[in-house]
Amino acid sequence: MRPSEAGKAADFFDRLEYVEVTFEMAQTAGNLMLEWRRKGRTLGLPDAMIAAVALQLALTLATDNRNDFPMRELEFLPLGEA
Repeated sequence: MRPSEAGKAADFFDRLEYVEVTFEMAQTAGNLMLEWRRKGRTLGLPDAMIAAVALQLALTLATDNRNDFPMRELEFLPLGEA
């Protein structure tokens, strides 16, 4: 980050909502990893955890990399093109 961007970055992070990861979310992440491994696709643990939290809390996922989140039950926020 450039020094001139520090204020905007701090403002962005101050607006984020933090969620405690529960045992159930961790189980869901593990189940997602197993499910997709059986389908021939490897999910990384961070992506599986993000998906599990979004699914457990019915949150919309904001990402420009949907390839890491193949779960059809996830809801995505449409992002504009850069």
